[in-house]
Amino acid sequence: MIGRYALVDPFLPAAIKAGKNDAENKKEKMKAFHDDLYDAYSRTLNGPAHFMDRMKGLMVSFVLAFAENKAAEKAVKKARTPDQYRTAADRFFAETEWGL
Repeated sequence: MIGRYALVDPFLPAAIKAGKNDAENKKEKMKAFHDDLYDAYSRTLNGPAHFMDRMKGLMVSFVLAFAENKAAEKAVKKARTPDQYRTAADRFFAETEWGL
């Protein structure tokens, strides 16, 4: 079960190992990870539907780590193309604060 929550808070294993949760710039690190994964998936996955399913699935876990922002979450879910998704995800990260 810890593996599933590590998708929500990827800093959890380091916090357990160190005995404290002191990672800095979590929001920026999460966005950088998301952007790197977006780039890698866009190069390796076949077709926009497969790509969109993977990225939206990831965001389902990511949103749990942030304060509630229904409008930004809805925009991510409603995105139909990779460009729409990228715009919505950038908006989500820009407007939503880290919640954990």
